[in-house]
Order: sequence, then C-alpha cells, then structure tokens
Amino acid sequence: MGTVKDTSEDSWLAQNLRWTSFSTEPGPVDPLSWWKDLIGQPPEASVSRADMGLQQQEGPFGSGRLSLVLLPGRIDWHLNPAPNPAGNEAILNLGSYAAAVQSLRPLLLRWFEICPTPMRVALGAVLIQSVPNLRTGYERLANYLKGSVRVDSEGSSEFTYSINRPRPSRIGSFNMNRLSKWLVAAAQTLQIAAAAGTAQPAVVRTQYFCRLELDMSTPAGLNQGLLRPQLTAIFDEMVALGGEIASKGDIP
Repeated sequence: MGTVKDTSEDSWLAQNLRWTSFSTEPGPVDPLSWWKDLIGQPPEASVSRADMGLQQQEGPFGSGRLSLVLLPGRIDWHLNPAPNPAGNEAILNLGSYAAAVQSLRPLLLRWFEICPTPMRVALGAVLIQSVPNLRTGYERLANYLKGSVRVDSEGSSEFTYSINRPRPSRIGSFNMNRLSKWLVAAAQTLQIAAAAGTAQPAVVRTQYFCRLELDMSTPAGLNQGLLRPQLTAIFDEMVALGGEIASKGDIP
C-alpha cells in the first residue's frame, strides 16, 4: 500500500455546510427580518413560492455564499463557496472544516436566540481531500475505514460506504445520530471544441478526491422540543463529533 497522509481533521476541506431545524412553529411573517437582523443588510436575491410554501434568501457571507431556505416545518441555513471569478480549475471549497464551522457559528448562535423552538436539528457537511489518482484515494479511505471494511485499492471502483453510529449525547437523554458516507470521486474539466460543425467536449483535466459526507442529528420523535439554551451546546457537540470522524475515521 502506498503512502497515506496523516488522517487529521485539517486534511479535509469543506465544500459546504448546512444547519437544519425542524419545527412545528411558523417562521417569521417577514422572512427578510431574520436576514436583515443577522446579516445587517438585505439579501442579494430572494425567492418566494406560495404554492410550495418556499421562501429563500441568498447573499455573500465572508468569503462564501449564505442562503436561508424556509419550507413548511423546516428551516435550512446553507454555506457554500463563492463562485470563482478567475474561473480556474480548482475545486471550490470553504477552507478547512474547523475554519468553515467557526465562520458560521456566530451567526447561528445569534439565530438560536430568536428561532422557532425546534423538535429536531441537524448539522451537515461535505468534506473533500484531493488525491493524485483513484488508487491513492482508495488507499486513503482504507486508512479511515480500517476495522470497518476492507478497501481494495487494486482495480476497485464505485465504492461507497455509509453508516450511522449513534452515540449518547452529553446534552440530553438521547442518542446523537452520527451518519457518515465515504467515497472516492472524480471531477472533470471539459473543453468544447467545434468539429465538423458539432461541439465536441474533450476532457482536459481529471481531479480525484476522497469525499466524506457528514450528517449529525438529534433523533426524530422526541416527546418535547429542544430548548433554545441547549442549541449552542448541541451545535458544538455536533461540530466536535464531525471533527472526530474526519480525523479518526469510522469509529463507534
């Protein structure tokens, strides 16, 4: 087996983050009020679909793009990389996992003070590590998944491993869901060239990367809603659980 980088949390770059709150309480009468109060200016774009009960706002946030999506019974905050105006071929990201969650944390802590009482919450993230080729990607996954599954780097493809390992929460008398999904993916850069009057795409670059999808959540079916003062501690616990998986791999 070839050399594999040290499995540390900082090895992963965040492609996106998501905080989800499931609530039976309605959102604000004016959904722009949350954005204005928390961001300090109106959103850059706003969409409303009465037929779906959808309200969405979006705008710049730090070095990324933030969006707020309200649906009946569900509220999502999404943080994604800003488009690259230089148009280079690098895979867009928010920086390290730790830096990305810390950039979103102050906003969420302010929102926790005014949000509808949630019945359930979740923290999601998609993390990536660049690798030079498919074989190295599988070797690296094998390092994270040792003790769980055997990953054969020779001639393997289309491997996906997904598992939920709930763990008792330090915050309340419930188990915290710890869902992780592991795979090796490829991103291709295409160039369109006209040939015989027809545009023919040609692959000019292929980038390989390990991909880790995290979803930490409180369980469904709790008898009562989560208290607002609990939300900061729950968020921090979820961040720590995600960081543990990113650094130590699939462990109970």
